Amino acid sequence: MSIYFQEFAGGVNFAYDLIELGEYYLEYLKLMNCWRSVLPITLLEVSYEDIVQHQEKVSRQVVEFCGLEWHAACLDFYKKKRPVFTASNWQVRQPVYNTSCGRWKNYDEFLDPLKKVLADFI
Repeated sequence: MSIYFQEFAGGVNFAYDLIELGEYYLEYLKLMNCWRSVLPITLLEVSYEDIVQHQEKVSRQVVEFCGLEWHAACLDFYKKKRPVFTASNWQVRQPVYNTSCGRWKNYDEFLDPLKKVLADFI
């Protein structure tokens, strides 16, 4: 839902069409399956809900996976003053919050086109 509601500067037209958005997601799944099968490395995949519900635990897993040393400041990312140039720049300045978990349920009645494309995965 977040990508569907985000107003991008340009070049992301698929984000505004539920069918195209679903098709892009299917391509992402195929690409990830390909990488899992051909790359001689382990990939760490983190779900949004996991990071929201267990921020420190999952953050520690990510830092360890990357072979880096843990710093408590990893949990205080939103306090940094450096410039942010992403579509979610205001979110980077906030602590992790859970209000987006399950947000799609508010729009369930409008999601049939997306559900049809993703029927094999939901």
